[in-house]
Order: sequence, then structure tokens, then C-alpha cells
Amino acid sequence: MRPNEMRDKAIELFKQRLHCSQVLAMVGMEKLGISDPSVIKAMGAFGGGIGGAGNICGVLVVPSV
Repeated sequence: MRPNEMRDKAIELFKQRLHCSQVLAMVGMEKLGISDPSVIKAMGAFGGGIGGAGNICGVLVVPSV
């Protein structure tokens, strides 16, 4: 998956009202050929950004997926 395709996929997922953490995990996992719905569900807990401030995506606090 090329960067522009990843961007387009992320925009499409944001429009479906997913959290940024879920979107980034989904796009990254798709690029790596990984499918695990439980990871996407867990990423929902990081919605709202670091500390709930809404500024920096909460996925950055996850050590590894």
C-alpha cells in the first residue's frame, strides 16, 4: 500500500467516525497484512488523544501492537 493509498484509506475510516488510534492501527495492520479485530476494538480506549486532550493521537502511548 502506497502512502497516498494509506492516506485515502485513513480519511475514509475517519468519515466512518472511528477514533484516530483505530484508524492508524487499521491502516498499519492492513499494510502489514495483519487482521485482528480485537486490536481495533482495544484501540477505541485511546480515543480522544493523549490525556483526553484531543491534540495528539492516543495510539502514540501504545508500546506495540
